[in-house]
Amino acid sequence: MDGSRRQLNDWTRQLNRSRNTNPVIPTERSDEGSQTKNTAQSNTTNDKINMRNNHDSIVLIGMPGAGKSTLGILLAKELGLDFVDTDIAIQVREGRTLQEILDGSDYLHLREIEEQVLLSQDIAGKVVATGGSAVYSETGMARLKHNATVVFLDVPLRELRQRIGNFDSRGIARKPNQSLESLFEERCALYKKYGDIRVDCDQQSLQQTLDSVLQQLSEYRV
Repeated sequence: MDGSRRQLNDWTRQLNRSRNTNPVIPTERSDEGSQTKNTAQSNTTNDKINMRNNHDSIVLIGMPGAGKSTLGILLAKELGLDFVDTDIAIQVREGRTLQEILDGSDYLHLREIEEQVLLSQDIAGKVVATGGSAVYSETGMARLKHNATVVFLDVPLRELRQRIGNFDSRGIARKPNQSLESLFEERCALYKKYGDIRVDCDQQSLQQTLDSVLQQLSEYRV
């Protein structure tokens, strides 16, 4: 599964320190400091309203450890949307963890189940955190792109190595003995193919990443 407990705990601590801080989307400078502040707040509110009135949902894609589930919850809260995690949807449907599904069959079977969930899950008005292997399903991604804005959370390999401490047991749908490096190279090409927006997460805090996603969404949807 694409979230590690250790990473979630780390980011939860960051959230607790900053949950009273509302992210502000950067705006053009003005000569009066107070005017700039008021304009920024107004633009942020307008952007949120525009997103709520847009029938598209937001889909997050990226490598395991990119933070899709954690960021997705914060993004949904910020925009007043619902949230769904397709990895959790798979586990609820199957009554097993992702790793248990892999142990009982193989990675291709898990990808088949994932595709079925991508094609059947109600995503209207939701932020959707997908599994890292969602991009292997052409039909699943075609549906998501038709109904949503797809955001690629781009985390460099060196950072992923630090975040992923249980690569062999976290339920990643990969070829037998495939390395993290090989998986990264293989999947990044697909993330770039399907992403409408790419967010550079290199050395970014959770709050900075959230702010960047909000800003790029507002610019993309103008």
